[in-house]
Amino acid sequence: MWEEIIFSSKRVQRVLSRRIIENKAEARDSDVAMALLTGDKQLLDSNIREQYSKAGVSHVLAISGLHLGIIFLFLNFFLSPLLFVRRGKIIRTILIIFILWTYCFITGLSPSVMRSAFMLSLMQISFLTTRNYNSYNALFSSAFVLILMNPYFIYDISFQMSYLAIFTILFFFPRLRRWSRAEKAENWILSKSKEYKGFKRVGWLGMRRGFQFITGVLLVGVSAQIGVTPITGYFFGIFPLLNIFVNPVIMVLMMQIIFMGFIYLLIFDTPAGDMVGELFSGLISALNEVVQWTSSFKYASIEYGNLSLAGLYISYAVIVSLMIIIKWSEYRKSRLANV
Repeated sequence: MWEEIIFSSKRVQRVLSRRIIENKAEARDSDVAMALLTGDKQLLDSNIREQYSKAGVSHVLAISGLHLGIIFLFLNFFLSPLLFVRRGKIIRTILIIFILWTYCFITGLSPSVMRSAFMLSLMQISFLTTRNYNSYNALFSSAFVLILMNPYFIYDISFQMSYLAIFTILFFFPRLRRWSRAEKAENWILSKSKEYKGFKRVGWLGMRRGFQFITGVLLVGVSAQIGVTPITGYFFGIFPLLNIFVNPVIMVLMMQIIFMGFIYLLIFDTPAGDMVGELFSGLISALNEVVQWTSSFKYASIEYGNLSLAGLYISYAVIVSLMIIIKWSEYRKSRLANV
């Protein structure tokens, strides 16, 4: 039964890959498009892989939690109007989980993608079933269930990196927003919007959304980097220097590529298919140009040799100690404020 499902998934993956090839884009762009949308990396040449690696964004080429996370955030944002209708929360949850697993199916049902889909599905259900949502509970619950299903997951590098990245994002992202005054700036823009009506107010609100997105992507990148840098150094010996600054651009392009790519695959045979295909190809080309430009810098990344196991343990001990100090400081401030 499971073998038949896998076979069907691979067949759909091949059909969609052929549709992308028939888009008549440049070979380089078609190869990257297949990797991004269907997880088919067979045609990627070593030059493209090297450029993405030097730019510190090689994870983009492998269907993973990043792609599902983009879809997850995108769907939660655009389906948020359902929250204002009766049982809209349930409808939104069902739709998001269905789309996540559909994406898993068309990308070949790889174990790493299914793990991410399972984790995000649990998080989405947590949104539905709890009023006081605790992100850490959902994160550790999903990890616990997955390890029960297969204890060897804990030795899988993609599993380790996914959970380390999400854990440090949950801890550092809200604090970095506060420390960087990004939250204060957003509130200032919101207060300014209340001074106007009509299109001017919409413009200010749009500016707030744009500022929120750019700072959010940048700070999420920094937060994730804290969690995965030691383990990246241990396994690969590479420390990317520019990817934190390039990530906002990459994320914007990725969101548009995934959105436009699926529209293209859905309307491939319609009159609008060619126009959407050209837009899709343009976005892929822009992504490749950004990566090529970034990788051209001499110090886009540093190869410093693999971090030792002792160095790995010390690095995470420092990070955990820092988190404890921050948490203790916040606890003391809250105690003093309540006195």
